[in-house]
Amino acid sequence: MFVNKAKFIFFFAAFFIYSVFFFSKLSSNQDVVLSEQLLPLISNPINHKRVHAATIAEVSEDHLITAYFGGTDEGKSDVKIWLSHGYKNDDDQWDWYEPFVVEDSNKIIGEGNKPCYNPVLFRLNEKTILLFFKIGISPMKWKGYLKRSFDGGETWSVAEDLSKYGGAVGPTRCKPIRLSDNTILCGSSVEGLVDWYVQMETFTFHSNSSNISSVKKSKPIAIPHNILGPTKIKKDKKSLLNRTGIIQPTIFFIDNGLIKIVCRGKGTKYLVSSVSNNLGQTWQPVEQEISLTNGGGDCGSGIDSVRLENGNILLVRNVLPNDIQNGQCGDRSKLVLDISYNNGQNWKTVLTLEDTPAQHGMQHCYP
Repeated sequence: MFVNKAKFIFFFAAFFIYSVFFFSKLSSNQDVVLSEQLLPLISNPINHKRVHAATIAEVSEDHLITAYFGGTDEGKSDVKIWLSHGYKNDDDQWDWYEPFVVEDSNKIIGEGNKPCYNPVLFRLNEKTILLFFKIGISPMKWKGYLKRSFDGGETWSVAEDLSKYGGAVGPTRCKPIRLSDNTILCGSSVEGLVDWYVQMETFTFHSNSSNISSVKKSKPIAIPHNILGPTKIKKDKKSLLNRTGIIQPTIFFIDNGLIKIVCRGKGTKYLVSSVSNNLGQTWQPVEQEISLTNGGGDCGSGIDSVRLENGNILLVRNVLPNDIQNGQCGDRSKLVLDISYNNGQNWKTVLTLEDTPAQHGMQHCYP
């Protein structure tokens, strides 16, 4: 779902970066360091109502870029990928410049009049920023694409179709992690006709280049049936659509070279996780994260995470406000920050980022 307020962009991706800078030691009574609206507002087209799925990258200490998809409504043909530049001024504040369209499906042969989805920015090296995104009539039928910028996000290359690499999609929602100078691990997922599932993709680039040399995909990660949500079987043809599963993994390193992912679930009570001991080639069956409820409705909501230099791990997610049940309006209205001091084994909520009354219909999601 889109942020449910016309023409407003709430810059939670940016705040999450600030939380990394300032919250290496967190306590429950600390205040938000910065909360700001990304200005100026998108004024063209006039019918631009909603934006979603913000992503951010640091070009330099005083230059940030953020991207998001937006248009009339999610899934509409006018939804494009937008990008904004932010620069730190002499007063140590951030000035944000007019957003512009960085990708439009009409520019890609065979993809005209299709909506764009879920951009992911990633700084590959000092010279190159990558922009992953998707195009398709629905998430069940989208394709992954990749653009590159060699000048700090000012100009961008022609989009490369990732499906030629064995059907690769790229990171579905959350940023990749770096395995080596020329290899990154991306969390990819599929929203199938019946179930959702996660498979990881390892992108290797040619030395000193942003050109892809190979993409390796893991097998779908096993989901034990005892942690799946209840299956509601009806006699109509829609009863099997997206009944169970997990999507949109966020990735971080834990001790001894292990890698952990945390995913949102379809109808699961909690977020779920899996661990790899071989740099993402194979993964253990997922387990429940019983200290992380799966807020955001029957299909959950987007999450993100980062490992700090001191080894603590931050995770941002939606929780259900008081007296709100999954499926009700406002179930993505409360956004919190969790911390783990023990490699993601246990989590503690240390900060509420946003808590708009659910009846106002606001959403603060996909941080």
